[in-house]
Amino acid sequence: MSTFHEKPDKNRIIGQEISLVGSQGKLFGRILVSELSNSRYQGDLTFDDLPNDLREIFSFLEETINDGVFSIVDEIDEKLDSFEMGILFNEGKSFLRIYEVQLMNIINISFKLYDEA
Repeated sequence: MSTFHEKPDKNRIIGQEISLVGSQGKLFGRILVSELSNSRYQGDLTFDDLPNDLREIFSFLEETINDGVFSIVDEIDEKLDSFEMGILFNEGKSFLRIYEVQLMNIINISFKLYDEA
């Protein structure tokens, strides 16, 4: 999958429904992006066809944060990074890798964009 090298204008993503995809373009879910705060995009996540291992990692991350066990969050981040997730926007023409994916609950997601520029 090609990478979009131009840093996105936040107005092109805020209020848009974007696709959460893996490195091979497999659709995992859709995110309705509601805001940008401190370099983190936030929105509501709807799962489409999330692989079981990724769903387990998301569930474990949510439980870990809810239980206040932050000592293993770095390990969970590494597992999430192994999926090389990104977002598709601009009608599927633009792909950007994401990192520091966080779930506040199973539907509220936040993430940062890799600076590819």
